Amino acid sequence: MSATKQYIQAETSSRIDACFGGVVVEHESHKFQYYQDRNKRWPFTCSEKGYALLTKLMTSVTPVLKSIRQEITDSGKNIDETLEKGREIYARKPAIKNEDVTWSQEEYADLGLIFEYCRYKSIQRLTEAWSTFEKAKKKRLFEFVDRKIQQMDERRQKPRETNEYDADAAVEAAKEEEEDVENVFLRVASLGGGPGFELLAFKWFVEYAFRTSYDAKKHGDVELISLDIAESWEKICNQLQPMKFSAFDLVKDGDALLEEKCGGPVDVLLLSYVAKMYCCNDECYEWVSKKINDRQVSIAFVISRDEKMEEFVRGFEKKGVLVTPLMDQALGKDHRLLALTRRLDEDVSKAIEKLELEDNRRKSIDKKVVAEDDDGWTEVHKEKEIPPTFPNVPYVEHRKAKVDKYQNKKASSYHHHDRNNGNNPKSESYSNFSRNAHGKEVYSRGGGRGDGGGSGGAKGSRW
Repeated sequence: MSATKQYIQAETSSRIDACFGGVVVEHESHKFQYYQDRNKRWPFTCSEKGYALLTKLMTSVTPVLKSIRQEITDSGKNIDETLEKGREIYARKPAIKNEDVTWSQEEYADLGLIFEYCRYKSIQRLTEAWSTFEKAKKKRLFEFVDRKIQQMDERRQKPRETNEYDADAAVEAAKEEEEDVENVFLRVASLGGGPGFELLAFKWFVEYAFRTSYDAKKHGDVELISLDIAESWEKICNQLQPMKFSAFDLVKDGDALLEEKCGGPVDVLLLSYVAKMYCCNDECYEWVSKKINDRQVSIAFVISRDEKMEEFVRGFEKKGVLVTPLMDQALGKDHRLLALTRRLDEDVSKAIEKLELEDNRRKSIDKKVVAEDDDGWTEVHKEKEIPPTFPNVPYVEHRKAKVDKYQNKKASSYHHHDRNNGNNPKSESYSNFSRNAHGKEVYSRGGGRGDGGGSGGAKGSRW
């Protein structure tokens, strides 16, 4: 047995709840295999860094699971029956047909469901959120963190540089340092945040990605607040980390109560698995956009299972917000991971074009970057690019299969109908597969517009 495998077993037996057994296993050299689903049907791989994060997560969740078991026992209920009922609710999701929500408020209060949710959703939510933040950093969407660190460092250094022998200035500088330690570096709120696994991912990501410049003791802590209408999550949040919880209605409370519920201005918003069911309405578009456009919120991250959220995207774009897809769009529109930011001062298309030209310029001249200076996320060509911590999260193979099926169908059509006409087959890439203004997939070849009209365009099959 390898030393790594022995370590995994030791960790599981000593600090991690037995229900996590088999969730993370040794796969190959320097790689690990883990599962997000309850039946362990779909394996994912991660690096040693990913394993360390999953171990940290399972270690954090274990005391929560222990306390839920104890609460079930104290209530006089049969623990096996309660957990089995929770597994059934988790699997069947009875409320999704009648109420258009995953689970009802009554079901969210069920201790068996809470146990099952914390057991499985913790893995899924952490890995997807971490992947979201990695992709965002590659697109330079975390520069607001760099700016804040720089501003705080400059404010501390300036008094000492200009008033080296001024005793009063030294005392004042010391006071500012003391205030900064007490202050919050970033305040992050998760809308419909539940137990707050995405919040943990954000905090841990900032601590890791900015480890060379960010120091919690010097700059302040990343404060986490879960805002949810289901108050049953409060006790879970209080156990996971120093995390706050406030009862919050996304539609009714909105702008008026955000700061009050969070204890101060919010820097980052997380919308994880709430966008389509709870936020596709004018009330949410209005107040979230106002926060972003008024520079009160630096960025909002959207994590969803829905690949097509045109209504959601258009709702924010109409309010002047810039919506940036974080998933690769080469396989067609994919809205599962989005970033909402203030629209650029100049024309957006020109700004994006400028960034792409700058990237191409860097790719041609920046091939000798020292490996030690590589943070693994900057989106320029380097000799050695650090791979993602959790590859293929969210899952994309099903999208490739659909496009491959489409291409095979087009190729078959050519062989049957075009060979006798002397037409030459044209190579097709994933980027040729797009949608028209109505959301229908179309195939664009040659110089066609890809909208099914004009020469060179032909309609493709629906996904």
